Amino acid sequence: MLRAETGIALRVHDASGLPAVAWIEIAPYRPGERTEDLYPPNLHRYTDENGEFRLPVPAERSILRASLLDAEHMDSSGPRSPNILLDPGALPVGPLLIVIREPVEVRFDTEITDGVRIDVIDELGLVVATATPQTDGLRVELTPGSYRARRFAGGSSESSETPLQVGSEPMRITFP
Repeated sequence: MLRAETGIALRVHDASGLPAVAWIEIAPYRPGERTEDLYPPNLHRYTDENGEFRLPVPAERSILRASLLDAEHMDSSGPRSPNILLDPGALPVGPLLIVIREPVEVRFDTEITDGVRIDVIDELGLVVATATPQTDGLRVELTPGSYRARRFAGGSSESSETPLQVGSEPMRITFP
């Protein structure tokens, strides 16, 4: 998935603009698939203390994200960046700045609760979250940004969709 070249210079900052020590993940770009299935748990790297990392150029279109690094457990913590598309045919000219933001709670209200599922899709067409009444009470945490929420109800293939613009405050979305 990665080509050995000079690489792409990454700079990771937190929302206040300070460099962030981050967990870097890269995965193949497959629109319509769930990001939890795309990002392999063992393919990650870390930035240095200045939030910098040189990523090898991917051989194919890929997605990238950064999460704050929990140094104690050597794992990612809650705040993360949105997914970023990397195209080996259109690489950034300078360093790629990645901003990590605190996730925001989004709750979904719907008249239909039996068998309902809500998929949240990012701007790249990737399913970044799924909510069901049984597992999480139709609640998800999302990085601020633009999304679409698609509701599937009662086990049917019918769905309804609504755009979401997630800011820095918790929000509630109502499906008819």
